[in-house]
Amino acid sequence: MTPFLIIFTIFFIITLIIGGVIYLIYLPFKIYLKKKKWLNQKRNRIINYSYLFLLFVIPAYITYDAFYPSKEFYIEEFKSVTHLDFPNSGKFVYKKASYPDFHGDYFSSSQIKLSQNDYKELYKKISLDSNMVKTESISRFKEFDDIKTKSELEIINGFTRKNGENDLHCYIGFCNDSQTIFVNVIQS
Repeated sequence: MTPFLIIFTIFFIITLIIGGVIYLIYLPFKIYLKKKKWLNQKRNRIINYSYLFLLFVIPAYITYDAFYPSKEFYIEEFKSVTHLDFPNSGKFVYKKASYPDFHGDYFSSSQIKLSQNDYKELYKKISLDSNMVKTESISRFKEFDDIKTKSELEIINGFTRKNGENDLHCYIGFCNDSQTIFVNVIQS
């Protein structure tokens, strides 16, 4: 069984339990509505099918979103690394994140292409930030390696954020094309 199916099954069972409790709460209202003739058989069937549909769709969405995070997730990762707003010219070339384990640990990496002006401005702000430390080393992990192998670019300058939290490692790398950056976050 794949991790996707395992997680989906867990969320589906939890949703069924919560959904069953909600349906038990709904039953007295259903009986009342039937007695008042506000709820006929056709409407009741539509409500029941809609409810069953939602019991399937909600865990499917939660599972999909956990395995394939949205663009907003990576924008927030950018903000947590740089403490700056995402540049208007920023376009995600590649992005990848691991599924969080039971402790919430995950890895995420994104390759972002900026305009040359935004690249230079970002580099200037990062290099002047007293909480950023220039580094030659890059913490390697599968998600970063998967993205990096798709690119011919070389990282020429890298910075890590000094955090009070020991379990969060933030990295930003500037590439030799004066437009591309890599943003990596390791939550452990």
